[in-house]
Amino acid sequence: MTAKEKSVQQLYRDYAPRLRQFASRRLGWEESEDIVQEAYLRLVKEGAEKLTCPRAYLYRITANLVTDMHRRRKLRSAFTDAATPFDESVHSDTPNVAEPHDYSSTFEQLSPLRKQIILLKVVDGATNIEIADRCGVSTRTVERHLTKARGDLRDSMAFQSSNPA
Repeated sequence: MTAKEKSVQQLYRDYAPRLRQFASRRLGWEESEDIVQEAYLRLVKEGAEKLTCPRAYLYRITANLVTDMHRRRKLRSAFTDAATPFDESVHSDTPNVAEPHDYSSTFEQLSPLRKQIILLKVVDGATNIEIADRCGVSTRTVERHLTKARGDLRDSMAFQSSNPA
């Protein structure tokens, strides 16, 4: 075992329980372990031996990861709400209200790869390069899928506008 591995293990023993507690107060226990593991992975990538205060670095990274998780939840919630079919009974007494479009049926018709690419882009906020790495495709393929999906959604919106239920 190298000195670097020993120092990371020692840092994990020293701070992981407190970092989990710190993260769980903001997110809950389910996500706190994942957040702490990600913080330590970033510590290893950065080089624990180069840091003058690894404790402060770990808390800052954990806080940033918690913030990122909150953003993803908010985006996911907004995306889910936008994909929920419009309930006319709730808004039937409101005159001249532009009805939102139901993209869920269009989304469900997409290929599994295209769905994954869209979710990574919209919900997780991943870059095209990150999406390509995660999906095992080229960045050009990611771009093509995103362009095609945008066209599908645009066509769906035009169809729903011209054919009201």
